[in-house]
Amino acid sequence: MPLPASWVDALFGKLTVAYGQRFLGLYAGLSLDAVKADWGDTLDGLQARPEAIKHALAHLPPDNPPTAMQFRAICRNAPAPAAPRIDAPHSRPDPERMAQALGKLQTTTSASKSGREVALRLARRELWQKQHPSDVSRYDTMTAAQRAFWRTVLGVPDGTRPEDVLPECAAQGVA
Repeated sequence: MPLPASWVDALFGKLTVAYGQRFLGLYAGLSLDAVKADWGDTLDGLQARPEAIKHALAHLPPDNPPTAMQFRAICRNAPAPAAPRIDAPHSRPDPERMAQALGKLQTTTSASKSGREVALRLARRELWQKQHPSDVSRYDTMTAAQRAFWRTVLGVPDGTRPEDVLPECAAQGVA
């Protein structure tokens, strides 16, 4: 999709102010409408990257006005837009976010299983991960909300070890 005509007109205005007759002299004897249409075609797609056009205008050659292809090359040298940042997780869970996560987890699971069944499953998962740390992928690591959930549902204090709570551990003498 060619650069919109209004954008090309604005570029021509800026380049004419920057270079005067040297810029317009590049196209002496040619139809200005045809030249602008060519600029629009040459700068195709740059409407999606206005920061590249701004970069090119800030980095114009000092002595010679650019052609459409030279201007496009300057645009392509613009730095890539910064990727959106993702804040690092907090070292300590935010109590409000934790309560929200627990609430969501409790309402999600209560329809399909009792909270106690889910809590025991999470405790078993935490114990298994503790016993098999080399088998745990980074995608399978339990969240702080999951750890807090099973302890809250089973009514045990924070920091309680899963092996101290699981009935099958007590029956097998694992503790």
